[in-house]
Order: sequence, then C-alpha cells, then structure tokens
Amino acid sequence: MPSAFVLIYELQSEPKSATTIKYITMLEHQKIVLRGVDHDKTLFRKELIKSMGWLDAHEQTELQGWVCTNYQMLHPEIIKDVLHSC
Repeated sequence: MPSAFVLIYELQSEPKSATTIKYITMLEHQKIVLRGVDHDKTLFRKELIKSMGWLDAHEQTELQGWVCTNYQMLHPEIIKDVLHSC
C-alpha cells in the first residue's frame, strides 16, 4: 500500500473550464520531481535523499530500481553514495 497520495490540480486554459483533480502516489510524485532536477547534480542528490525519506520500504525498493535504470549513466556517483548499490 502506498505511503501517501499527492493531490494534483490541473487548471484548464479556458477561464470557465472545470479544474481536473488527480491523485498520484508519492512514489510517482517523487519520480516527477527527480525528472525535473536531473540536470543539476546537487538538486538531484538532495531530492533523491528526500525521496527515500518520504517513501515506505517497498516504495524505496521500487524507486531504487527506477533510479538505477534511468540514471545510472548520468549520476553513478550520487546513486552509489545515496543508494549504496544499483
């Protein structure tokens, strides 16, 4: 079971349009955050550490696999330091 859900509001471009509300898991939210900061090594490290703190053990394992698959070539030293393996 996910540790938490994040509520996302998407405002429509039309002024009188309805607002779309979506719920995503904290795991999915943290993936979005990491994708957004992957260009900056300092921010990536900071957000990866925070991400591991937000998630339960099962989600941490999932995130670790995702990070290893997607960022091993870009940030190997950060992954080794923060996750201790890949």
